[in-house]
Amino acid sequence: MKEYHIKLSWFDRKRKLILTESYIEFEGGDLIGKTMVKYFQDDIVDYKHSNDWIVWYRFTVGRQFNISVKMRSGEELKLMFKSFFGLGSNTFEQYAEIVKHIWDHYVVHRVDELLDQLSCGNAIHMLGVTVDQVGVHDHHQKITYPWENVATQEYYNYFACYHNQNATLNTRIDFDAFGAEILLCVIKKKRCQ
Repeated sequence: MKEYHIKLSWFDRKRKLILTESYIEFEGGDLIGKTMVKYFQDDIVDYKHSNDWIVWYRFTVGRQFNISVKMRSGEELKLMFKSFFGLGSNTFEQYAEIVKHIWDHYVVHRVDELLDQLSCGNAIHMLGVTVDQVGVHDHHQKITYPWENVATQEYYNYFACYHNQNATLNTRIDFDAFGAEILLCVIKKKRCQ
């Protein structure tokens, strides 16, 4: 079990976030210790995360960290916390630990489930892309990348899936979309099989 105390805004009090192997528990109410919301591992279907610099005029004054966890019911747990002027200097480490824990304990099994679907001959449809035994199909651009020609490249805010013989044939998937990291993992693992 890991316990974190995070402030969601400048004037907010510290709220308790508990991460275990089987659930996430978060203090969501305005009264201290009164409203702990618990989300079990089976209810969690995806997550997304980002961190951005906070700039005032031309000066970088801090960082903003965003983590959203999506539940099977469609509900989202949104965690947004900030670090200003280097105060709370361990905030980035907390952010990285939380993201890693969520991936390792609640989301990574989805990649294995999707790879099992692929091995049974079923197609996966995510974010305007279909992954099947033939390759990766982009429905928006009507492009198919056969597995022997699929390549991926990760950037700060997105990843690109492209044809390794012709990089002008590419599909861009923003990391700020639910399912992006799962889709990237599925493509990478399927390509290596």
